[in-house]
Amino acid sequence: MSELKKINGGSGSYLEWRRGSGRTIEILNIHVNRPDRKKGVGKKMIKQLKSTVDGNLVFAITRMSNRIAKEFYKKIGFREIAVLGKFYGSEDAVMFGIDL
Repeated sequence: MSELKKINGGSGSYLEWRRGSGRTIEILNIHVNRPDRKKGVGKKMIKQLKSTVDGNLVFAITRMSNRIAKEFYKKIGFREIAVLGKFYGSEDAVMFGIDL
């Protein structure tokens, strides 16, 4: 795996990512401050990521219970790739991906 990279979304919002195996890009963390939610900040950071990387798939993993993250990824075109059993200890995770 490669080094961690960060996209600044302004006002403390950010997206952390790294290059995965092959030509994949892994989103490790995305944070949008509450006052900036529903204003396109997250979508803008994803768009910036997609325009700056040379890869064929961007993927992200989130807790099964994280309704907000799951809705966000689906809304911007990510598809559910897999359910990862007990990924977070006793909690399952969902992997989302989008082709570049």
